[in-house]
Amino acid sequence: MKTNARKAAIYARISVEDENVPKVEHQVAACRALAGDDYTIAEAHVFTDPGIPATGKSIREGTRAKRPGFDALLYAAERGEFDAIIAVAGDRLARNYPDGLDIVDACAAGDVVLLLDDDGVLDPRTPGGEERAMSLFTGGRREIRTRSAKQRRRYDAETLQGMPLWGRRPFGFDWVEEVNRHGKVSRRATIHNEREAEAIRWAVEWFPTPEGSLYGIIAEWKRRGLTTTAAGYARRKPVAGDVAFSGDWTNASVRSILTNPRIAGLVKRGGEIVTGDDGQPIKAAWEPIVGREAWQAVLDKLADPTRHTAKGRKPHSVGSGIALCVCGLPLRATTIKGKPRDERGVIIAEAEPVKLPGLRCDVSRNQWRERMDVPRHVSVRDDVLNPLIADAVAAAFLFGPADLIPSGAVDLRPVEAELAELREAEANAAALALLGGVAGGIATARIVEIHARVAELQAARVEAVSASAHAAMVVDLRAELWGGERVNIADAAEAKRALRERFESLPLGQRRELVRVLLAVRVLPGQGVKLAPERRVRIVHKVVTSLNDAEAADVA
Repeated sequence: MKTNARKAAIYARISVEDENVPKVEHQVAACRALAGDDYTIAEAHVFTDPGIPATGKSIREGTRAKRPGFDALLYAAERGEFDAIIAVAGDRLARNYPDGLDIVDACAAGDVVLLLDDDGVLDPRTPGGEERAMSLFTGGRREIRTRSAKQRRRYDAETLQGMPLWGRRPFGFDWVEEVNRHGKVSRRATIHNEREAEAIRWAVEWFPTPEGSLYGIIAEWKRRGLTTTAAGYARRKPVAGDVAFSGDWTNASVRSILTNPRIAGLVKRGGEIVTGDDGQPIKAAWEPIVGREAWQAVLDKLADPTRHTAKGRKPHSVGSGIALCVCGLPLRATTIKGKPRDERGVIIAEAEPVKLPGLRCDVSRNQWRERMDVPRHVSVRDDVLNPLIADAVAAAFLFGPADLIPSGAVDLRPVEAELAELREAEANAAALALLGGVAGGIATARIVEIHARVAELQAARVEAVSASAHAAMVVDLRAELWGGERVNIADAAEAKRALRERFESLPLGQRRELVRVLLAVRVLPGQGVKLAPERRVRIVHKVVTSLNDAEAADVA
């Protein structure tokens, strides 16, 4: 509830591009002077967004979610915590339509007016005030668009002059500071970093040879102690858990350097090499690190289709790429040192430790910084995880509905039903012939016809089993487990064992298909794995949800 005292809030903002706008501290001081004795301002009602722009990427995109100070201001205004919002100018508050409309709505909801140093009092609650306020906000957008158009024209002109337009220092080059006619200092990377340039020359010369490879370049550059220039750039950004990008080389980072036209002295803009009126590439303002012919040889080898012999890594485990670490990244196949287990799953204490197949978190390859701040990433052995997955799949088929058919799977029930009918018809035809009910020729013809249809259905069943993991799982167990009725509780253990054996006999691809459709698997860190591995393996049923316990569902 408002009191009789008039209260105000202050909002100050500056983006990194607003070099001619006073700093937020100066804006706050100017707003306090503007408030004078007419308003009281609580420290909790001073909202700032230093270094954050107020321009969205498109005409429909607002910036409220990107400006915490602005978001808090509007939330307090909607609740009527003050009578006025004070800012030095309208474009400090908004520079687009969505943010402007949010301000108008907040002022109307909380009975708040605007007090601007440049334009005085505006009351967005009235039609005229709303129109004036929106004209100020959209005027800021017009200024930005005008400035962007001028900047694009300048970039186009500089590109035709061969000038570099690189946001950060590229690998192989160093900055040169320049002072323009207005006394402003700017930096352009137009000279070689000889240590890095020499590494590029060696790579361009060696890679086209028969033994040349990206992996070999990575090894050599690591041996020389070189890191990507992106490492220093990333460390200037706030990173969760104080973990910065390491600067390690990858195939993609090496490829991007070797394929970039700038190392051959060519100017690229918008993904294309810039040419002059004569159709020839324009002369760059920097000296090339390598010749164009040598650079083209690298491109030719990278584009050679005979180099691409594999379509990525083939999975070697049921859970590889499907089971997840606590950080959310997939687990990948690896080897883990440990003691083997017997057929009952019990560790053989007297056995010597050996390297066993397992899974490990893929964090080192992905380097997803936002997911690296977990206490511990996980690994798990196949002989621990795979039996739990097999039990879960068997339980899904055992206790799920009889029509447990994932989307896209092949349903063999009509085929099985017709086969049963045909076998019965074959037996009847033979019996009638023996009893003299029909002529022997007619019975024989009917039996031949039945045999032909049975052969067709069996071929269809084989094809379905090879294409559908679901069909392969239950093809020989359908009559036993779902012969018109649900399985008896007394037979549940034996039925589950049969289903598990069927699952483990399937090809790896079909087993993975079933796991991907039916289950969500997550591995947690923790001790006590030798005694109770299920304590750290959480399996959630995505189809037969009645099998989920509350703890597993929470983890998923």
